[in-house]
Amino acid sequence: MKTFIAKDSRKSIMQLRQFTLLALVFFGAISAANAAELTLTVSDIRQAKGNLYIRVYAADSDWLSQKPDGPLATEVIDLATLKLNEKGAGEITRRFQLPEGTYAATAIHDRNKNGKLDTDWRGVPEEPSGTSGSGKKTMGPPEFETSKFELGNENVAKVIRLREY
Repeated sequence: MKTFIAKDSRKSIMQLRQFTLLALVFFGAISAANAAELTLTVSDIRQAKGNLYIRVYAADSDWLSQKPDGPLATEVIDLATLKLNEKGAGEITRRFQLPEGTYAATAIHDRNKNGKLDTDWRGVPEEPSGTSGSGKKTMGPPEFETSKFELGNENVAKVIRLREY
């Protein structure tokens, strides 16, 4: 059984497809326009060994999660090729394209490459770590509230200084 479509109907279908494609491109452009670049620099890296984990979180509920689906963005950097300066420290800068929103970031120097932040029996980190927060030393783990920042239509640069506790 053959189905015949009138010439005018074919034209309408083609116009509908073109409109749909144009709408998808337009809305994609709007999404891209609402994205900004986050530049994170991790400083005070004291050893050129192990891995550096940089994690960007978009929600307090995921904050400090080390699960693969916890952070919005994660980058793992092998520090074997890091060049330390004359003071015995190095730094690494990475860029992330993210939509507008509220974020917080962490960095962990995983010296033994076991994929997590090692802590002592009290929960105090045994490996250098830091957040995008104020850098003020507090009791207990860092909080999303004190580490958060806004990423709008402007690019944002943040520095995370690694500290040993």
